[in-house]
Amino acid sequence: TNTSVSRSSINKKTVNTNDIEDGESVYGIKSEKLNTKSEIHIFKYDEFENGVKIYQTRVNGQNIIVIGSKKDHFITSYINKSNNTYTPLQDSFPVVMEDEDGNKWNVFGLCVEGSKKGEQLDSPVGFVALWWAWKAFYSDFIFNE
Repeated sequence: TNTSVSRSSINKKTVNTNDIEDGESVYGIKSEKLNTKSEIHIFKYDEFENGVKIYQTRVNGQNIIVIGSKKDHFITSYINKSNNTYTPLQDSFPVVMEDEDGNKWNVFGLCVEGSKKGEQLDSPVGFVALWWAWKAFYSDFIFNE
């Protein structure tokens, strides 16, 4: 089976799942598809070295932003319904990104500054688990896009 994960992103990367250690924590987004095997979109902490980074991908026909930082030890994702452009913010945790209109968003997807203050971004089904757990609990999924 094809076990590489590729995604269209700001920083284009390809994750080869054969290179993930069983005890390694990875972030995955579940993609449920009808009449076909469902997919898991995998992101390693190593993809988020050197500060906060943002990746863009599509899951279930929706634009998704994945944001994380290896240093701050977080990866999370949000549905980008308005197709805004988000820029990562460095050294301002828990505020982690800013949109093209100057709104600032925290790690929970809550706008804390700007015209959208108080609004919250929706999230896809995604979470961090050890690689062995992804393989064991989601053995009927494929790990690619």
